[in-house]
Amino acid sequence: RFGSFSTVRTGGVQHACMEVWREGGWKGFWRGNGTNVIKVIPDEALKYTVKRRLTEALSGNADQGALWQHILAGSASGVASQTLIYPLELTKTRMTVATTREYSGIFDCIARTWKEGGIRAFYKGFGPNLCGIIPFQGTYFGLFFFF
Repeated sequence: RFGSFSTVRTGGVQHACMEVWREGGWKGFWRGNGTNVIKVIPDEALKYTVKRRLTEALSGNADQGALWQHILAGSASGVASQTLIYPLELTKTRMTVATTREYSGIFDCIARTWKEGGIRAFYKGFGPNLCGIIPFQGTYFGLFFFF
């Protein structure tokens, strides 16, 4: 549905890179990256803040806690972060897979997504995303902070 890669193509990574180059030149490889830069700072700040506060609430000390407390706090931090950041994640994804001239920029993509279905349009695919973020973020924070 989005971009020139909506149909099945073969040829591997080299062919895909040549297509991106043909369609958008050097800038084509960075399509959607501006949105990613805008989203990554609040995303990481929120994850670490929520994780720390929840670990402290569960164990009494944010720096020390049982493995399960770090895992639970990490999973919850991923859910909290994705709930707030997901509209930018969707915008980034749409811009990344779009053709070079499909959107004039981030704000155009946001406006067109809003017209498509309001706030609900920004949360398409949110459920499957949570199915991945809960175990990932729980494992990541659990293992990182416990060991």
